[in-house]
Amino acid sequence: MNILIPTAYACLFIVLAIYDIKYRRIPDKIIFPSLGITLLLVLFLPHGMPSLQYSLIGGVSLFTMFGLLALSGKGGMGWGDAKMAGLAGFVAGLPGAGVVVILALVAGGAVAAVLSLKRYEGRALPFAPCLALGGVVTLFYGNDLVWWVFIRVFVWP
Repeated sequence: MNILIPTAYACLFIVLAIYDIKYRRIPDKIIFPSLGITLLLVLFLPHGMPSLQYSLIGGVSLFTMFGLLALSGKGGMGWGDAKMAGLAGFVAGLPGAGVVVILALVAGGAVAAVLSLKRYEGRALPFAPCLALGGVVTLFYGNDLVWWVFIRVFVWP
């Protein structure tokens, strides 16, 4: 993957994160066109993106995972988070979608732990910045992280 595509998606994820921090929502006007552009890139730029199958599996799996959390209705995850996770999974493909979700959950847990020390408890935290961090790191270092985790966990414990 050349550097232009990950940089463009990094900018997109950062814009979505800032929007979520400011307005507490993730706009469909950005998500849906981004999904369409990503589909075109996957179809017509086979060496710059994951394959269509891996992109679809990554996007659908993350959307489903976060969509189930949004359906639970506990006030935490919203449908904007689910759609952004789906976009990040679609862009990263497999196994990158797994890296995105792990990094996002670790970042979200760390932010929640720090803020709980500062008496921020009870207020909802925007999750898009955590997804953005997971997406950006995965775009630039995803394959290296997948192999590092695989070797550390399965091969050389």
